[in-house]
Amino acid sequence: MKTEFNNGATLGQLLRFLRPLRALMAFSITMRILNQSLGIALITGACAGVMVMAGHALSGGYASVSLGTIAFALGMIGLVKGLCRYLEQFSGHAVAFHLLSLLRHRLYERLELLAPAGLGHLRSGDVISRVISDVDRMEIFYAHTIAPALTAIVVPPLTLLALTFLDVRLALSLVPFLLAVGVLVPWGTYRLGRRSAEQSRAAVAELNAHFVDSMQGVRDVIASGYETERLAEIRRRGERLAYHQLGLARAGAWQIMLSDLLIGLGIVTALYLGTQAVTAGTLTALELVMAITLVIGAFVPLLGISNLIPDLAQALSGAQRLFDLMNQQPEIDEQEGLCDVDLSEATLTFRNVSFAYRSRPDQPVLREVSFVIAPGETVALVGPSGTGKSTIVQLLLRFWEPGTGVIWLGGHRIDHLAPELLRAHIAVVSQHTHLFRVSIRDNLRLAKTDATEDELIAAARLANLHDFIRALPQGYNTMVGEMGATLSGGQRQRMAIARAILKDAPFLILDEATAHLDADNEQSILQSLRVWLAQPCRHGRRTLLVIAHRASSIAQADRILRLEEGRIVEEFSSPGNSNTTAFREA
Repeated sequence: MKTEFNNGATLGQLLRFLRPLRALMAFSITMRILNQSLGIALITGACAGVMVMAGHALSGGYASVSLGTIAFALGMIGLVKGLCRYLEQFSGHAVAFHLLSLLRHRLYERLELLAPAGLGHLRSGDVISRVISDVDRMEIFYAHTIAPALTAIVVPPLTLLALTFLDVRLALSLVPFLLAVGVLVPWGTYRLGRRSAEQSRAAVAELNAHFVDSMQGVRDVIASGYETERLAEIRRRGERLAYHQLGLARAGAWQIMLSDLLIGLGIVTALYLGTQAVTAGTLTALELVMAITLVIGAFVPLLGISNLIPDLAQALSGAQRLFDLMNQQPEIDEQEGLCDVDLSEATLTFRNVSFAYRSRPDQPVLREVSFVIAPGETVALVGPSGTGKSTIVQLLLRFWEPGTGVIWLGGHRIDHLAPELLRAHIAVVSQHTHLFRVSIRDNLRLAKTDATEDELIAAARLANLHDFIRALPQGYNTMVGEMGATLSGGQRQRMAIARAILKDAPFLILDEATAHLDADNEQSILQSLRVWLAQPCRHGRRTLLVIAHRASSIAQADRILRLEEGRIVEEFSSPGNSNTTAFREA
């Protein structure tokens, strides 16, 4: 029952996405109905023409119709049918591809709201599978399901109505076969293949995720001599996917076999009853041929939808995976918050802040942490790995919400501020920097899209990066490999520092920012940062929070806070202590 309910809710959500284009979809449906109806008329008329050529006259007032007239009418029907077919295909796919684009856009919007807290349980390959593979599956629903389904509801009854004018018994005998092919067989096929469809989509996601992991870690795999084992893991996942796809193929084979069998039985039944009617003199041979073409034509729209059932099952499973993600509530509410608050010269205050991840609610990362950082102050945060130093940064950026306690910035609770306002006043340089596969210039402009060339060069100089960039053949237009693969760890860190400088935010956080730099580069950059920090920004004095293990990184700090087991256990106001107690067991 739960799956049936989920499928109903999924269908409803898919149809709601259709609302902006419902007029175009209605046009596509109309063209398909006309195309199918004209197709039946074309075959029936062609058969009538053949029978007239064989010497059988049309009945009633149509007896005087010539073969030329029949041929002309069939030609016009064929032309209109072709036009309807083109318009149906074009409009149906226009709707589908526009909605796929809209789905991807909405999905990315939701991912931004959920990240990072709401995506921690997902692998990147799984997310990619949902964004690309699962969304592409929606094309089956929008382009190949809605119009055929409604056509299958409209055209067969119209065909039965036409058949009643020839022989009521034939029309009535056809009803159970139409219901079986149009309702019972698709329903049974769906039930048979539903589980395989769900497992198939999950297996695709797992294979994609594993493959992405393998490509991202290929150097470590090769260096560790783990190639054979990793290939075996991928092979096992591929075989698992093939097994579930075989289950879908089995359901599709049953559907084709049963549909063909029932259609054959329906035609044989119509032939038998029609032959009896011809013998009894209630039908002519010409009318029997026309009746059989109508019988065959009544099944055509049903095949259009029933042949899609296995693919539709996968589409619904993919849609359910999409909507499970899109319907997920974000950890924080980014829709509301103050946008016109002045945060210049803002004091940062943590007051009794505690936090634990949802996956480990009984293992607090922070325990009643309290501290104050005044405008223009440089504060260092030290302590052993895993004590919650980086978590403080994540809470300040509102990637997560504190379990208890309050964070204030400039006299305002940060959960009362619009996230874009809050983050515009904070620049972060972390230990792990992501660079996009674009030019160095575009990677730097991520921090300030309208930065001038002079601003780019000034930021790169302060990050001790300009001379390196200038020596490259294409300078600032040099393309950076995926995730900055063409740069060293130190160069990536300097890119991140240049970004932060370019952003010109009043609050700068260095989270192990110089961990990948050698001593000379570190001292050069720290000296440049000290000069830069002494200059006022557009929001007032600059404030610096440094998270580091090296004594050299915090030598100029005004205060040092030591964090252990989620608590601030010591505070030093003199940087002279940074080489002793503050770094004990750090």
